[in-house]
Amino acid sequence: MVLVLVFFISYAFALHPLKVEKGRIIDALTKQAIRLYGVNLFESHLGWVISQDVGEMEKELSAIARLGFNALRVPLNMSYIEPAPDIFPDDPKYREIMRQHNLKENFPFFLDALVKKAGELGLYVILEFHELPSDPWRYFAGGNEQLRETGKHGGAISWLAKISEENGKIKSVELDWDKAFIYVPKALAWLAKHYKGNPTLAGIEVPWNEPVGGWAEDERLYFKLVQACARAVKVADPERLVFMDVQDWGAGVNFLTPASTWRTPPEVDGLFPHFYFGMHCPDTPYEQALRCAVANWTSWFISWGKPVLIGEYGIAGLTEQWIAKHKKELERLYPSKNGIDDSLLFEDVLRACLEQWMKMGVQGVFYWAWWKGIPGQGGGKANLSISDGFSVIQKFADVFKKTKNISTNANIAVICDLSSRSQYGAPQDLLAISDILVKTGATPFHTIFAQAIIQDESFLRKRNYKKVIVLEARLPEEAKEIIYKTVPANKIFIVKQERTDWHKELSDFLKR
Repeated sequence: MVLVLVFFISYAFALHPLKVEKGRIIDALTKQAIRLYGVNLFESHLGWVISQDVGEMEKELSAIARLGFNALRVPLNMSYIEPAPDIFPDDPKYREIMRQHNLKENFPFFLDALVKKAGELGLYVILEFHELPSDPWRYFAGGNEQLRETGKHGGAISWLAKISEENGKIKSVELDWDKAFIYVPKALAWLAKHYKGNPTLAGIEVPWNEPVGGWAEDERLYFKLVQACARAVKVADPERLVFMDVQDWGAGVNFLTPASTWRTPPEVDGLFPHFYFGMHCPDTPYEQALRCAVANWTSWFISWGKPVLIGEYGIAGLTEQWIAKHKKELERLYPSKNGIDDSLLFEDVLRACLEQWMKMGVQGVFYWAWWKGIPGQGGGKANLSISDGFSVIQKFADVFKKTKNISTNANIAVICDLSSRSQYGAPQDLLAISDILVKTGATPFHTIFAQAIIQDESFLRKRNYKKVIVLEARLPEEAKEIIYKTVPANKIFIVKQERTDWHKELSDFLKR
């Protein structure tokens, strides 16, 4: 018996297919640039997989569309697509396995209904595996969370877990990366085949959400994993767009490799990094962070010819510790009877993110997360609306979708060593340059890392930047030689940050 019926073929599509052309996401029929302004569906891999209430889901999607969004990132647990090795929803064994774990076997119908409704509402969909079947206690994968601290298996679908035991009890659990390399591409390929030709699906994310540890810390292995996943999608549906999570929790802050920037697999159509203001700039004076920290980080990813979409952003990371660290600035800017007006803080942070992403030519953003609204149930409200402090997200919906900036059109490049990218927001090196570039309206701008041009000199030769800013500190001599023989001297400004007047000199250079 075949479980899943491909019923989406029977209705007229409201959306056109998307493609990537010259670094832009465009409507494949009209050739117009498309920007995806979206939300993450918090419950798509949690409550909804358990309840599978189509009516409730449709009501929430309708609210999202009314608020001006045109895209959804749909987190999934891979357990519901491949509950056992090589068992997919169109296999008769699928029902039996789901029942063994006390899970409803109709999730594929629910997902089809979600994609169908999204298309009717003009909402593009990106599918991603937010979790793999590697946690023996996950309740939404059929597990018992109460057994987590007992050493007993919780009963969840967890066949990708590598479990070690001691005295009959579970001692440790980790992802089996070798098995994941074999089976995750198959699950992604099943999704690609199932939705082949469906224009509502903007793309599929690979390899999965925020990879960390194991292969994700090895550039060669991560490239191999991403390429296997992307190839599997493209074989199943050659026209399907593939978006890639970058290494280091999807953020590239602690470490950044070629496999997440300038040497991504050719099968990947775009990058899908994650940004959380409080986590990404803990060391930056708050007002300076508002001005330029988002643009600084974004420049690491937009420089390599592929579109960039922000897979997650939001207020996570604006913790009590972060607020305490910036208390004096925040009390001055957002005074209230209780010390700091959080709603004004959140509004400014979200505005800064969206403004700088528009200036830098980012082609999609997805707020984390919609949970019966924003901030939704997690924030104490569940009224399918956007609460105070978050209304700025709705205000940007139309303007973001209409913005003309494209990241590939940058006329200015900054060249620096990877170690100078100000990854924790220290107000020096690249961040100090980014501050001036944003202040003077010199956006979008690219950051080209010395390591990239040493590996491939064509990054400079094939681009005709009007101005090139060189941060010489820590720059390898080999990189300097390539720069000065490739870029005409009248286009170059050399930053020496030990000079007291370098800020003014750079500003004057940009105005010329």
